[in-house]
Amino acid sequence: MFVIRQTGDHLDFDVDYGSGEITGADSERVKLIIQLSNGVASLPGNWPEMDAPDPLHNEASMALILAAEGYFLPQSMADLLPDLESDLPAGAIS
Repeated sequence: MFVIRQTGDHLDFDVDYGSGEITGADSERVKLIIQLSNGVASLPGNWPEMDAPDPLHNEASMALILAAEGYFLPQSMADLLPDLESDLPAGAIS
């Protein structure tokens, strides 16, 4: 898996969601990000915090945590993020 941050920084890692094992060049960094998140993703803007309880076994939780940290996700992970715009009142986005 290759995830890019807006600043040009990237994470190179793989996750076995069955075993919860993270491998790859940036596996320790990803583990630290997960640990510091404490199972909660705070997305940018005024969105409420969202539970991301098991990122080592749940790809949607992993996607939330990495998105909250400002990383651009591969499309397969981005598709797992909630459709936040659908929760906005009509006319909230121009």
